Amino acid sequence: MRPAAVAEAVAHLLWVPPAVPSLTALACRSPAEVWRHLRHDPGAVLLVVRALTPGPASSLPQSLPALLHAPEIVELALRLHNDSGDSLAVPPLITEACLEYATRARRLAEETGKCDPDLAWTSGLLAPLGWLAVGVVDAEAVREVLTSPDFARHPEAVQQRRWGLTQDALARRLAVRWRLPGWLAGIVGRLGLPADLAARLGAEPNLFRVTQLAVLLAQQQAGGLALAVGSSADELARELELPSTSLRLVRDDGVETVPAEEVSAAPHLRQFLSLLAETRRLEAAHQASDLQAELDVLHQAVREQRGREAERLQTLKLRALAEFAAGAGHEINNPLAVISGQAQWLLNREQEPERRKALEVVIAQTQRIHHLLRDVMQFARPAAPRKIPVDLVRLADEVVASLQELADARKVRLTTRPAGEGTPAAITVEADPLQLRSALANVVRNAVEAAGEDGWAVVRLEVLPQERVDIIVEDSGPELSASAREHLFDPFWSGRTAGRGKGLGLPTAWSLTRQQGGDVFLAS
Repeated sequence: MRPAAVAEAVAHLLWVPPAVPSLTALACRSPAEVWRHLRHDPGAVLLVVRALTPGPASSLPQSLPALLHAPEIVELALRLHNDSGDSLAVPPLITEACLEYATRARRLAEETGKCDPDLAWTSGLLAPLGWLAVGVVDAEAVREVLTSPDFARHPEAVQQRRWGLTQDALARRLAVRWRLPGWLAGIVGRLGLPADLAARLGAEPNLFRVTQLAVLLAQQQAGGLALAVGSSADELARELELPSTSLRLVRDDGVETVPAEEVSAAPHLRQFLSLLAETRRLEAAHQASDLQAELDVLHQAVREQRGREAERLQTLKLRALAEFAAGAGHEINNPLAVISGQAQWLLNREQEPERRKALEVVIAQTQRIHHLLRDVMQFARPAAPRKIPVDLVRLADEVVASLQELADARKVRLTTRPAGEGTPAAITVEADPLQLRSALANVVRNAVEAAGEDGWAVVRLEVLPQERVDIIVEDSGPELSASAREHLFDPFWSGRTAGRGKGLGLPTAWSLTRQQGGDVFLAS
């Protein structure tokens, strides 16, 4: 293959094909077991990093478990395998050099603690990315460069002459085309730069230095692929704070090796990858279903928590309003009694008709204010309940009967239960009958007033488990607005025209019912 053709073939290379054992290892359940098989295979490791989402170098160890269990990596392998066929393979000589670099990079990372060992292994393994690519497209072009008499003295010139581009230039182009993560793209094809300059171009400084030093040590020991390195070993060791004794140990360290495998050795690999991808998709769908169920539970818990929090805030607000109303009522009632008493004293002595009429108006209005304050005090500080057995069925009938005249006047049909729906003959609870009657009367009166002409209101009882009884009051009135719902139990707030209601009915019902150990709430 002519030089320009080699560079062009590399530029269009889809992948460095992993060995068959690496691809079949994707079926393992343990991410640690999968990585143990894959990490000796440059093509498999390249497949892993290409499947990663962009992110910092530190994300690789955390991302591996989820990535190796996801269908995407298998689908990527299947697609690339389908597009490239079975004939591609990495020459064993290049794989051995990759393992030389990777072994020392991992050892340096462990010795210095400057970067993650798996990241260092990956960077060292893929440092000769250009060599890997040329080895896949034209193994003879690799052999010709390595056996050239000028290779030892001028490796880049020999590469340029035989391949059309150097290994570094090819590696940089592949890093862009294959969209390698930034921490790796900052290393492959750039080891000939000083570390500080590479860092300004986006490389992770310590990972870059570890990879540079690993390549230098491997090439001093075994020759390697003559990768260009832009720093000396002593300089790198000093920057990594690596003692000279450790440097010698890493240089002389043994290299992990694995038998090379031919991709063509598995005629059914495509079918296997298809089946594995489908299995992973089904597993991912099942996990998504489980996650959705957990999300539903969490969503419900959040809604319930918000409901409880809203109820708690409503209770605190009403208690604060009750305290304010009680204090204000007490302060108003005292001078009001003085005004009423003085007006009555003057009335008893006044003979002039117009003045007597004015004093009678004053006395009547003080009585009206007094009754209002009495209602306020019933809401704010109701008397302690005197609980006795109370028949709720009878109580409901009595309340409905007492409000029947109001319902008739408003042309509202008021009943104690819907037609055809039975209730027990008697439902007995422990409660204060006067307070409970007052609370229920306030709620039913509100329903009658809200139902509108020719509407209806109904009171029904429902016996529930755990000795609970619900008194349900329904009406045919329009749905409440968001503002009305928010202020429904606020004292002095009324949805009707000003002057037509005191706005104490529902707040008083709420206060009296809470005293009995119950609650009043809007359920629609």
